[in-house]
Amino acid sequence: MAKNNQYVNPWTREEIEFLRENYKKIPTKNIAKRLGRTYRSISKKAFKLNLCYSSKKWTKEEVEFLKKNYKIISSKEIAEKFGRTNSGLLHKAMKLGLTLPHRPWTKGEIEFLKNNYKIISYRDIAKKLDRTYYGVQSRAFNLKLDCGRQSFKKGNKSWNEGLTKENDERLRTGGEKSSKTKTRLYAEGKIKLSGWALMRNEDPTYQNGENHPLWKGGKSFEPYGIEFNNKLREQIRKRDNYRCQQCFRHQDELFTKSRKRRKLSIHHVDFDKKNNNPENLISLCQNCHMQTNFDRKNWVTYFQNKINGGNK
Repeated sequence: MAKNNQYVNPWTREEIEFLRENYKKIPTKNIAKRLGRTYRSISKKAFKLNLCYSSKKWTKEEVEFLKKNYKIISSKEIAEKFGRTNSGLLHKAMKLGLTLPHRPWTKGEIEFLKNNYKIISYRDIAKKLDRTYYGVQSRAFNLKLDCGRQSFKKGNKSWNEGLTKENDERLRTGGEKSSKTKTRLYAEGKIKLSGWALMRNEDPTYQNGENHPLWKGGKSFEPYGIEFNNKLREQIRKRDNYRCQQCFRHQDELFTKSRKRRKLSIHHVDFDKKNNNPENLISLCQNCHMQTNFDRKNWVTYFQNKINGGNK
């Protein structure tokens, strides 16, 4: 562990107190600038301090206000009015059946996207079409728009086709040069690297098997319960309105790198693969699901409070 600490900037008491007092009052970006840290670092620390969710019970007045104004006032404004997080409010709205149904794209919207995706940013297109940024991005991806980049067409040969590390020096030395360059730039203070990244350069076997810092005794190899089948997983997705319960992206917005549709993952809240009670299962996109591999105890508490808070 001592090897890792030399690359980590420890949090001071003053920084933690500042974060506790201002996390829900000041935008995370501003806190990051104030403390000289990254946005991700602030978010991760806030999660560890249990600042990312509220365990307050929803009052009848709040529920009634939410039902009357959810489609009129933005969720962020309502969240600020109640002193709650935006994700918490969206989760409550979903439990109450207030979330807007997935709206199919019209021919006019598709034509507008095709004609303007090289001229206007996705965020501006999203505002004009009254859609989310991820919705516009995924639709462009599905339509195989190159988004200003050189697209790869079938029949074209890849530059590294038929090349291996044995017969091509670029492949053989590229990775090694990249690692040395990153280590040098970090030492010069020009870039920031995690301690794990640096240790991986020094010891290629560091993250393999039992040497991995997140090794849990081989739990990932344990079998799932018999009842955890495709039918149960689809029931959970339908219960959650086919939306990730962390970032609330719709399943239709998820794609693989090869432009194939990706279904939502079903996560076990307590990380017990044999506990397939529906109350222990939740829908997550791949990105959010991967984040749960870190700080598992905090994720258990987070999702349990989120689920219990939505049922109150």
